[in-house]
Amino acid sequence: MNTESKNEMAHDRTEWAQQRTLLAKERTFMAWGRTGISAMAAGLAIARFLGSVDSAWIARTLGAVLIVTGGIIFGVGFFSYRKALKKLSAVGVRGAPLWIIGAITFGLMFSSALALLLIFEE
Repeated sequence: MNTESKNEMAHDRTEWAQQRTLLAKERTFMAWGRTGISAMAAGLAIARFLGSVDSAWIARTLGAVLIVTGGIIFGVGFFSYRKALKKLSAVGVRGAPLWIIGAITFGLMFSSALALLLIFEE
């Protein structure tokens, strides 16, 4: 095996590793999103189903905390993905456009705000 062939194989392996890293970062972003949605759903369920008991304010407060936590999780996921994408972009790897990821994150955070309004409506 000649040197040129070895260099080509090393280059290919590096590109594959970078692609695997990008895909892993995208899966991680989706995991952050699923975790945030789960926190929001738990918060809504607690506030709605336990909100009719004697101490409804406790259920609403716990629900609000979980919903806000979900919103924070969305933001953390976005900034984590953004940081990784900047590093990968420096070596020429292109992932999903950051504006799309930002729009998804905004939509999820907006849903958190709407969920907060929903639990405090009378």
